[in-house]
Amino acid sequence: MLRKLSRADAKKAIYIDFEGPGRSPENPAPRPSLLGIFHQDGYEAVILDPSLSILSKGKVGFPGPRRMEPDLNRVLAELVAKAREQGVPILHFSRHEEEMIKAHCDPVVSQSFGMHACNAKLLIDWWARQRPVNRPSERTLDDYCRLGGIPCPVPPQPGVAETLRRLARDCSKVRRWTSLSPERKEQARELFHYNRGDCRALYKLTLKASSLLAALPRR
Repeated sequence: MLRKLSRADAKKAIYIDFEGPGRSPENPAPRPSLLGIFHQDGYEAVILDPSLSILSKGKVGFPGPRRMEPDLNRVLAELVAKAREQGVPILHFSRHEEEMIKAHCDPVVSQSFGMHACNAKLLIDWWARQRPVNRPSERTLDDYCRLGGIPCPVPPQPGVAETLRRLARDCSKVRRWTSLSPERKEQARELFHYNRGDCRALYKLTLKASSLLAALPRR
């Protein structure tokens, strides 16, 4: 699928990115807390952790619509149905998304997702290897953004995992968005902006890589 990905395909594709609370000795395989979805219609955040439900109700400073949906199987089934209907792929960066889905989803849903999804990092790795200079020694999204002249997404402080843990702790104690402290509200906004930034960066890098692929002579 990636070898045949045109720039037009890349423009129409669905891009996803998970955010989670990070591994710990108590929870070595945590469920993702948030799924960002970016496509032609814009960005949407799906909140997967029920303890974060009030984050779907904040009104000011968020980058796009948010909704609460704790059933990851349902969310992925919707994505697959949309990808099938529109004839577009679902693209993600690295194997992390695949591992999360295999660990936390019904096998039938996971298999269906795998038939329509691709790890776009494979194509971006190839694109980076074609650059004659300044190829990054590491292969992170930030490294590729710097290589492509794309602004790096700015994570919330003190980091995504710790931010999610603090938000889950404090959000579970209140019933309204307005009851959160100003610090937690700002961290929530930063988290969603970062997630959208990750999705947009993946989109822009995939466009660059697919454009270079299209420019190669056909055999």
